[in-house]
Amino acid sequence: MRFQHSHVVSPWTSLFLLTIISFSLGSLGCQRIISSTASAQEKAKAAPATAVVTVRPERKTIRRMTEQPGHIEAIEETPLFAKISGFVREVSVDIGDRVTKDQVLAELLVPEMVEELKQKQAMVAQAKSEGVQATAAVQVAAAGVATAKVKITETLAATKRSEADYDRWKAELARIERLAAENAIQKKVVEETQAQFRAADAWREEAGAKIESARAGLAEAEAKLTKANADVTAATAKVAVAEADEGRMKAMLEYAKITAPFAGVVTQRNVHTGHFIPASGSREPLLVVIRTDPVRVFVDVPEKDATAVGRDNSAVVRVQALGSQEFTGTVARTAWALDRTARTLRTEIDVPNADGKLRPGMYVYTGVVVAERKDALAIPASALVKQAEKTVCCCVSGGKIVRKPVTIGLNDGTNVEVLSGLEGTEEIVKANAAALSDGQAVQVQSPSGK
Repeated sequence: MRFQHSHVVSPWTSLFLLTIISFSLGSLGCQRIISSTASAQEKAKAAPATAVVTVRPERKTIRRMTEQPGHIEAIEETPLFAKISGFVREVSVDIGDRVTKDQVLAELLVPEMVEELKQKQAMVAQAKSEGVQATAAVQVAAAGVATAKVKITETLAATKRSEADYDRWKAELARIERLAAENAIQKKVVEETQAQFRAADAWREEAGAKIESARAGLAEAEAKLTKANADVTAATAKVAVAEADEGRMKAMLEYAKITAPFAGVVTQRNVHTGHFIPASGSREPLLVVIRTDPVRVFVDVPEKDATAVGRDNSAVVRVQALGSQEFTGTVARTAWALDRTARTLRTEIDVPNADGKLRPGMYVYTGVVVAERKDALAIPASALVKQAEKTVCCCVSGGKIVRKPVTIGLNDGTNVEVLSGLEGTEEIVKANAAALSDGQAVQVQSPSGK
């Protein structure tokens, strides 16, 4: 009987053999990679110089803008209503008409108010006449006071004369009575002297009564003068009341004319000749007038740029309907608070519109300046390359590429502000810098020459 021998390999032997085989294969792969890298470097050195276009950093103003769609509205829009009732006499404008400030656009017929105004004017004339009469009465009363004063003066003078006569005859009677007591004169002389004395005494009393009468007359004249002055005051007040009433009626009649509140354009007309217009009872306005110089451009700025948008920020408005023509304006106002649903800031831009090209309702694109750097050192955005966590640009020095890391600032999409890393005299590859490596030979086609 024959036995066939089988060769059994142990596990440790198999592991040893696999290790030797793997090491051999790895060594061959490394040799191939090293050989390939060396070959690529040699080929790069041997390759012809790459043509590049270079620029130098420039000092310029860089602006970052937020671009959003928007629409145009009038700076002011005023619906016009009637304050008084009446029939429409005339409408002198139609939609699309340009109007000037205070131009009469429509007129109402209100004959009853015209007649009432005539009545008010007559009352003013009557009150003024009464005022003239009151003034004349003051003059008469003043003359009466003057007369009473003169009369008092005359009475005082007469009183002095009567007092003098009284004193004279009193002394004379005393002398006569002494003589009569001595039987030096007749009794008849005594009686005559006594009669004269009594007459002087009566005249003195009469003069005193006249003084009291004159004083009473003066008081009466002064009272009449006071009343006349009061009448003048009342008449003046009455004139003022009548004139105010007349002025009110004139003001109400002015409402019969519907006038333009400002220079602008009529955009709505809802009235025709002969219509009856109730006082402020119509739901729709008779006319609507808008002011279009300047116009408001409404735009909603996203939350990320909202805090950078404020009053006086400059803006550019591009109108598609006008062949993408651009207009400059200024941010005039913002809502300050963001819309809770859209998280946007309502912003209004005022744009001059003297020629009337911009019309309310037009769709526009806006660019609002949210940041600006003046005299910034700038290079094209296409010259920058991201390398790991750094930003670099490719400079040309001695015909070879030198990658320089830079710190960048404001980016307007075309140019980028360089804060550090460049002096400003470097020749920088303008575009396709990502395809270039350090030390690579290049040939400058059109250097900036600056």
